[in-house]
Amino acid sequence: MRLVLRLVLFYWLCFRGCIYCIVWGRDCWGDGLYIGAIGSAGYATPSTDVTVTNVVSNNNRRQGLSFGPVNRAFVYKSTFSNTNGTKPEHGIDIEPQVQGPSTNIRIESSVMNGNRGNGLEMSDNVSGVVLKSSTLKGNNGFGVLIGGTSSNAWLAANLITENGLDGIALVAPTRSIKITSNTVTYNSTRWFVANNKSIYTLTSSTRDLDIPSSLSNITVTGNKLSPTP
Repeated sequence: MRLVLRLVLFYWLCFRGCIYCIVWGRDCWGDGLYIGAIGSAGYATPSTDVTVTNVVSNNNRRQGLSFGPVNRAFVYKSTFSNTNGTKPEHGIDIEPQVQGPSTNIRIESSVMNGNRGNGLEMSDNVSGVVLKSSTLKGNNGFGVLIGGTSSNAWLAANLITENGLDGIALVAPTRSIKITSNTVTYNSTRWFVANNKSIYTLTSSTRDLDIPSSLSNITVTGNKLSPTP
């Protein structure tokens, strides 16, 4: 009985190796949702064709939503907020590691706000992620952090604002990323607060986008950034 109780508290919902799954209309608590694979690296069966819609995942300890190995997932009109307690504390973390790839994930019309970590993070073994028409606001870390071997992601028409670190940050060796038609404003708030300045202070320093020039196949166009002096 004690073992069952601990599992329920670690994940409110845990899906491994599921096919054609739909999660709808629940107010999640505990540690949120995990969607991934069953089996070890090289033999894992990923979750496939998963839809998460109208979910409110609030005040979880580790993540609002974690993806392990998965193919074709759709997150729609859902909120992942106020994650706090145990690192990394992100709203959504796509973290398949070596178990297998995370591919073809679409996050649309959703909210990632007030998390102690990042709003959205992608790491190794991730490709084909689309983040569209979503709001990432007031997270203590980055709005969006894309690193490791992540590739072929597209961020479009999102509002990314008032996050503690850069609104969008890319880290080598990530590649083939499109960042188009987003509003990315008034980020890096931690620096302004630490220096007793309003987060709306005009500055010529980079605060919204951190994109190393060494990365390949990066498209940045049509975005609205914070005003400068």
